[in-house]
Amino acid sequence: MKQIVALAASSAGVAHARLAAEALRAAAQHSGHGLKTGIATADAPLGALSVADIAAADVVVLAVDESVNAAPFAGKPVYETRTSAAIRHPQAILDAALARLPAAVDVSAKPAPASAAQSTSSVVTTSAAHATTASVKRLVAITSCPTGIAHTFMAAEALKKSAAALGHQIRVETQGSVGAKSQLTA
Repeated sequence: MKQIVALAASSAGVAHARLAAEALRAAAQHSGHGLKTGIATADAPLGALSVADIAAADVVVLAVDESVNAAPFAGKPVYETRTSAAIRHPQAILDAALARLPAAVDVSAKPAPASAAQSTSSVVTTSAAHATTASVKRLVAITSCPTGIAHTFMAAEALKKSAAALGHQIRVETQGSVGAKSQLTA
């Protein structure tokens, strides 16, 4: 059982942040992990989280749509995502955060028979790859189609939803029949 601290903050309002915190809490409980949550506001930047809660945490999840002060979490593995991703895919967010723990990759301490060692090796590779892909990426994309009416915008929306579900940030320029919208800058 790991101890997780989650801080949620949303520019859409406190209710949205509470939904993210509750989704993460339920997923942690289902997985057998402990989770303390805080809802960041202007008056309470850490919500109800205490210094002791943070000190006891193995990993920190920041489910935020706005900038928060991450200084209180210095020295802890931190996984940052959007509140919408935490609401829609809380278990995937927790798995990605837990993959940041160094012990999640180190399985060499126990000797195993040859066949078990081979399967353990593939688990290590998978965990290491997941930890690498779990970090927040910033993506850009351009969508377009010959007609430029519906598919351009449907593709842009699908890219945005997929990036959010994976905890990544994306900016999509559409080049449709109405011209270029949300143009990318240098």
